[in-house]
Amino acid sequence: MKYTDIIDEYRSQGVSEIYLKEIDKIRENSEISPNAVVPDTVFIGKSVLEKAIVSLINGNNIILVGNKASGKNVLADNMAFVFGREPFTMSFNSEMNARDLIGEFFNDGREFRDGPIAKCAKLGGFGILDEINMATPGSTAILHSLLDYRRIVDLPGMNKFKVHDSARFIGTMNYGYLGTKELNEALVSRFQVIVIGESTKEQISTILLNRFNDLEIEHANTIALMFCRIQEMARVAELPSKVVDLRGIIDAIKTIRSGLNPYEALLMGVAYKAFNDSDVDLVSSLIRDYYSPNKEYKLFKGGN
Repeated sequence: MKYTDIIDEYRSQGVSEIYLKEIDKIRENSEISPNAVVPDTVFIGKSVLEKAIVSLINGNNIILVGNKASGKNVLADNMAFVFGREPFTMSFNSEMNARDLIGEFFNDGREFRDGPIAKCAKLGGFGILDEINMATPGSTAILHSLLDYRRIVDLPGMNKFKVHDSARFIGTMNYGYLGTKELNEALVSRFQVIVIGESTKEQISTILLNRFNDLEIEHANTIALMFCRIQEMARVAELPSKVVDLRGIIDAIKTIRSGLNPYEALLMGVAYKAFNDSDVDLVSSLIRDYYSPNKEYKLFKGGN
């Protein structure tokens, strides 16, 4: 998949030609990183795409807020690639400290090795800050300095440096599930926030057909409908959020293509991730509504 393929897909969704031309201008006037990574999936959603593009064009950093499997990381990966920047992904957790982000001295303190966020800032990458709401106070202090409007990082124990003009930071956080931690108020003020709604059946079906061009449309729609039912049950706490796993669905389809029964493949990709007998039984029953364990199916054109 090339840059022009993704832009054509955005165009087919109705994304403003003005915004697409602005991306072209940015790419023409800056050096495209050789480490830009082609995304696995094109993000589907005109309104969200336009909000993200226009925010990044104007030099803003953004936080993508949404439920699991709403496409937050897909969108972040898309934006890094179409803007021609190297992605630097950092997953925040309660154990992360400032050194994990900014770097640390080694060789008896004679040399400083940059961490991922320092590399991103210096090289003009796109920093993808996964679960940014889980940032510890030490990590938050680093982000405050990094995202300051002066774009100068001056922290004790390391050399002062300027944040590259092309550098952008995209935070992601889940929304609407029990246990979600709120974001630090001072930190969120440094971002524009984009809320991504739950994935629709049409969006999931399109993602699957883009990913598997030999998948029959009927089965793409069936799997998408099944996924949306799981998503809705998780939203109202009838199922744990960990079974809302689009990656698991995609992995299951790969094994179906290799000959595994759809029911068994979907158990592995989705149901067994519940790790609770009653939840596994509930998801298994839902899967059986669409794919029987005792029936053969032809999901792919000219194949399984």
